[in-house]
Amino acid sequence: MPSTRVGTFLVAISTMALILLIPTGAFGQYVVDCTGKTPGAYTTINSVLPLLSNGAVVRITGPCTENVTITGLNNLWIGAPWGQTANLQGNLTINDVQNLFLHGMNVSNSSGDGIDINNSVGVELDACTSSNNGNFGLSITNSVVYVQDTGAINNNGNNGVNAFGNGSLEFNGYSGPITISNNLGDGIQLQDGVMETLGNMVITNNKVNPSSFGLGASGSGFGVNLWGHARAVLWGIFAPDLISGNQAGGVAVHEGSEISVSGPTQIAPGVSIGHVIDGNGPVGVSVGFGSQATIWNGVQISHHPDAGVDVYGHSQVFINGDYQITNNGTGPASTYPTHAGVRVDGNSEAYIRGGQISQNGGPGILALVNSSIDLSAATLTSNLGGSIVCDSSAWLVSDQPILSPPFGGVVPCRVPHSFGPRPLSFSDPAVRAPDISRMKADQAKYQGLISSF
Repeated sequence: MPSTRVGTFLVAISTMALILLIPTGAFGQYVVDCTGKTPGAYTTINSVLPLLSNGAVVRITGPCTENVTITGLNNLWIGAPWGQTANLQGNLTINDVQNLFLHGMNVSNSSGDGIDINNSVGVELDACTSSNNGNFGLSITNSVVYVQDTGAINNNGNNGVNAFGNGSLEFNGYSGPITISNNLGDGIQLQDGVMETLGNMVITNNKVNPSSFGLGASGSGFGVNLWGHARAVLWGIFAPDLISGNQAGGVAVHEGSEISVSGPTQIAPGVSIGHVIDGNGPVGVSVGFGSQATIWNGVQISHHPDAGVDVYGHSQVFINGDYQITNNGTGPASTYPTHAGVRVDGNSEAYIRGGQISQNGGPGILALVNSSIDLSAATLTSNLGGSIVCDSSAWLVSDQPILSPPFGGVVPCRVPHSFGPRPLSFSDPAVRAPDISRMKADQAKYQGLISSF
């Protein structure tokens, strides 16, 4: 009799365990094990999708080999068990979704894009990767997306990240680096929309794609490339950013776009570098076609053969504070005849306050074709081509003596008046740690949900 009771009890326990493993729409909890090793679990992600409703939780064990499209739901929690990863070999498309938390998914699709997000809001890619895809690693259209915690978008056949339309994109590497490297195209290309990075970005070794061509075409090989009135802010807060080894250049801003690059005023005693833009080719920061860039505190731009900062085509740059533009313009004059630390060309303007422009292979600052320089309190030393060089059409106002040489070079800069530089009363932006409490709360909620069944 006791043995019968024990047997009955064990059967009941086994039955309950099986029931718990079998997903039910009533609880909105689903288990997917693509290896087929979990009794009662679904063996593909696609087999679960028709059952999902708002608030559903899906726990995935991979690898899964399939193309997955999630459409038209709200408040979804999907991914690997907490702190683990699940591989998806195929495309992941997210359409018209609101509030999706995706954790630990590693996406790779040899025949196309890795992750596509369209017309969606509040999509959190938490500790996810999208690498080794045939086309874009992450493609975003008219969506609000957060790439957070840590992650990687590497070795893709086109741009690592391609964001288009009226949306926003935030990179928040508060737990570890977010790497966007070795893509055959731009690391990040943003057309329209807005973007913010909060530090711990590693954007390196992205290459020109020879199969892409034309102005603004994907595959141009910059670390960060903005087109079509895009807006971006790069903050080096959680850890310094590195933008290095990108074949076409470090950062490019075109077609009425704007970018601000700034680090903390001080990350250690005497050290305030929040962004290192180093060793890209041929230009560190390129600003053209009616665009604007602000470089403010904690930025080092170095080791570019043509120019550290290149401003052209009726564009503007404001360079201020504790920055270093050094060891640029080091390429041969036969290849880069207008090499310089900062080059201002084609009806463009540069406002330069403070900082160091030094040890550049050409002039520290070069002004060409009806461009102007407004300079105050900057340190220009050991630039092989002189401190400031102008052509016959350029203008300079400065708080420093106007001499030739070292100022002016072969053709002295024209000085329009004796009033000196324009007074600028901007104070340092308030650089402080961002509020990540919402993201941490979402992580905690996901951990609780995914571990509850």
